Amino acid sequence: MKPWLMLVYKIPREPTAGRVYIWRKLKQVGAVLLQDAVWVLPATPRTKEQFQWLSAEIAELERLITEAKMPEEVDKQARKELKRLERMPEGAGEYSMIRTYLDWLIELPWTADAGDAIDIAEARRILDADHYGLDKIKRRILEYLAVKKLNPSGKSPILCFAGPPGVGKTSLGQSIAKATGRKFARVSLGGVHDEAEIRGHRRTYIGALPGNIIQSLRKAGTHNCVLMLDEVDKLGAGGF
Repeated sequence: MKPWLMLVYKIPREPTAGRVYIWRKLKQVGAVLLQDAVWVLPATPRTKEQFQWLSAEIAELERLITEAKMPEEVDKQARKELKRLERMPEGAGEYSMIRTYLDWLIELPWTADAGDAIDIAEARRILDADHYGLDKIKRRILEYLAVKKLNPSGKSPILCFAGPPGVGKTSLGQSIAKATGRKFARVSLGGVHDEAEIRGHRRTYIGALPGNIIQSLRKAGTHNCVLMLDEVDKLGAGGF
């Protein structure tokens, strides 16, 4: 169990009758002399090494936050939560919630971009190799990629594939990812009834997690992946 710093006492080292008495009482209740004249009283008796271990853990989290290269607003919030975690006992209800929140912020791909080179001829070859027929659909995908290549900074429309099961809607998304050199992430929306499953739960709930989209981005390891929202027509269905 990690230590909980309750009270900090700064008592001069010059020995007097009153100070010697206080030093003895502090030792009896498990206080630790961390540095010159500074005594720390934990919730339960701890060793100096355990206090140093806690500082090392906080320092490691701070290093990981810096290496994540988060946006300024996110970085500010992460460091604010880290300060709260440093002052909080492990047994507190919010401790695990804050630690999970920081872990998610650190592991999200803020700067890890996949390749964005678009080769129209190679994309056509991959689509033809992976799918037989579907000429109109493949032509529309190539048009989409051509516009994206000419204007990389423009806002891209969302491609919507509609059709009966088994015609290749999901595999078309995989082919697009292969053609553009990106990773593919699939989010199945079939049977989802609560919007919190998509956008995430409030952090005040026990066991709260981010939504399916954020979880898929974390799994893909890049925020520049091809993300497919599958089974949109089954959203909210499931017998309730």
